[in-house]
Formats: sequence, structure tokens, C-alpha cells
Amino acid sequence: MYFSYLMVWKFVMWFILSLSATSKSEKFDPSPFTENNVNIQDQSPVNIVSNQAKVLKLPPLECRKFETFENSEVVIRNTGTTVDIEFPEGTLNIPEITGGPLLNIYQFKQIHFHWGQGDEGSEHEIDGKRYAMELHIVFFNEILKSYDEAIKSPTGLTVISILGQISSENNTDLDAFIGDLQQLSSPNSEIRKNFISQFSWINNSISHNYYSYHGSLTTPPHSGSIIWILMTNVFNISSTQMGEFRHLHSKTGDKCIDSNFRTLQDLNGRTIYYSP
Repeated sequence: MYFSYLMVWKFVMWFILSLSATSKSEKFDPSPFTENNVNIQDQSPVNIVSNQAKVLKLPPLECRKFETFENSEVVIRNTGTTVDIEFPEGTLNIPEITGGPLLNIYQFKQIHFHWGQGDEGSEHEIDGKRYAMELHIVFFNEILKSYDEAIKSPTGLTVISILGQISSENNTDLDAFIGDLQQLSSPNSEIRKNFISQFSWINNSISHNYYSYHGSLTTPPHSGSIIWILMTNVFNISSTQMGEFRHLHSKTGDKCIDSNFRTLQDLNGRTIYYSP
């Protein structure tokens, strides 16, 4: 009887210790995302090989004040190289993001898009697949006070990246935004409007399943200052809707923006993390 009791007790203790060890192994280790462990020379975009990504149980992403997208005016602009969405100066309750791989609060700066001549225009690839387009939501570290200061810091920026895949039918959630593009054919043209009916398709793609790694801006000055958060959720867009982006005129005005993505860069030993 005593022996049986002792064996049961040992099993219970072993089980408790096993749970403790598992919990410890899954505890978030922030070191991969600190300034001391990243290289300012790291470049983006990259090809993400899903079965080589390291699974890391990250804290939940916290999207704060995102309701501002629904009830405030935004400026939508043809910059001559992309379509840019920003809040006018003086807007209150600017959206923020924290959690996940982020050790600080990051404030929204802008949204922009990348596309190509055909239906393959994303910057990042997943398992060698290039998607139709890629949307970037750019944030800067609030500690650094400004975007210009943030691009000088190895962890000054974070970008939520969302990929768009071709669908056979129009994505009706995009109709209003695609319609706005027709008013932005000239470089430096802009419109101001409430974004209330246009943000849902972006917001719906933000989830807790994503890849993350340290890299750079994909446009000059290519500063290695970004913690990338690449969503596994994608949005649908038809070839017809994609065509509206390619009708936007570039800076020179004599041709259209038909390929504004950067070529793939080497990983150079970096680890891609996956948050399940």
C-alpha cells in the first residue's frame, strides 16, 4: 500500500514538474527583438520558408485606439510611388500597437501599398510564392517621439504586413477604396474623407497568427530599423481591382506606377519566428 502511494505521489510530482518545464519553455523571451541582438544592416523583404520558422509563443498583439480609423478623417494620397494613407496633423487618439514581439508602444504613421505589373507584386514571399500585392501599416516607437528619429534606431519601427491574393470576383469590401483611386490618377493628388467604410477589410486581416523578424525599410534609405509582423491572414482582390492601382501615374507623370516592390534580400542567418 505504501509503495503504491509512493508511486502515485512520484507520478503527480513528475507531472507537475513537467507542466512547469513546459510553461518555462514557452515563456516569451524578448531577447531576439532587443537592440543588442539585431543588426542595423538587416535588409527586407525576404522569402519566408514556413517549415523553417521557429515557433515562439508571443504575448497577444494589442491594437489600441483602432476605432480612430472608423471615426476620423484621413488623407489618401498618390505619392508618385505608392498610395499613402495618413491622419491629418492634429488628429487625436492616434492608433497604437504593442504586445507580440514589441517591447514598447508603437504609434501609427501611415499605410501604403506595393504591387507589380501583373498579379504578382508583393514584397515578401512565403514558401517562394509572391502574392498579388502587399499592404504595410507603419508604426514608430513612441519613446523616440518622431518617425525621423525612429528610423535611426534598430527597433524604432514596426510594420504590420498583410498580403493580398487574387480572387476571381471583386472584393466588395474594397469597392469604396478602389473608387477613391480614380480621383488620384495624378502624382501628388490627394483626397480627404472619413475612412469608416474602408478599414474593415484591413482590420479583419489582423490576427494573432503571424511571422516576425528584424529587417529594414524596403524603400530608401533602407534603414534596418523594423520589427516586421507579417500576417498569415490575407485579403482578396480581383485582377480588375488590381488594375486600378496600375492606372496611377508616377512622379514623372508620363508613366504609371506598375511595379513598386523591392527584390528579395538575403536572410544572412536571421531567424524567422512564427506566432501560432
